[in-house]
Amino acid sequence: MPLAFPLIWLGALYSVMRKQMGGATKSVGKRASSRLDPSDLIWPLFVTDGEGVEEPIGTLPGVSRWSVDNIVVRAREAIDLGIPCLALFPNTPGDMRDAFREGRLEVEITEETFSLAEHRRFLESIEPEMEAFRAHQQAAYREEVTRWQNEDEQIESALMGSKADIGEVDGHLVSAEISGNVWKLLVEEGASVEAGQTLVIVEAMKMEFEITAGVAGTVTGLHCKPGTVINAGDPVVVIDTESAA
Repeated sequence: MPLAFPLIWLGALYSVMRKQMGGATKSVGKRASSRLDPSDLIWPLFVTDGEGVEEPIGTLPGVSRWSVDNIVVRAREAIDLGIPCLALFPNTPGDMRDAFREGRLEVEITEETFSLAEHRRFLESIEPEMEAFRAHQQAAYREEVTRWQNEDEQIESALMGSKADIGEVDGHLVSAEISGNVWKLLVEEGASVEAGQTLVIVEAMKMEFEITAGVAGTVTGLHCKPGTVINAGDPVVVIDTESAA
């Protein structure tokens, strides 16, 4: 079976999948979650000539090239599994690649008749499967949105946690000037510090930033710890300046 003609029918199936699945291809790679769902996947399929062909690829263990009729079977499996996208890779014989590169390839163009009625019958035949897929996709999407919202709340809570009301500050408050991760806390409560002394080291953008004491005195409050996230403006250390007098 020549490869070119059945690819028209296969292309129709692929276009139907894309149309029925809405913006699924646009959402791939934009997930905030690290969890994988079938709707996150693209299935690469390798196409070859013939009919009923499965040709193992030696350089890709467990992967085969499939004839177009078998590719259609794989496409239906993708629908059942909830995988929204196929990536098709036709197999071009080596001698044909050489002929094309050297300008010796004679391209044969064959005109065929496309039957709109047959195409519509095909769409009707897969409608139950597509309806089931749409229901699965919508359920997965709603679950994903809920997960995003929960994660956003957790991230916001982590970023804003140090901004919780620490009450009235009795002393000099040292605040973070940059958002990042607390890498090192170099003082403890009760420690005496000098103006300009490094109190905390924050890691941000693969660089280290020092938070220093603006005044001399005694540390009376710590509002961060190593491994936590702080935002610019967060309270970090409270220093009692009267002890330095």
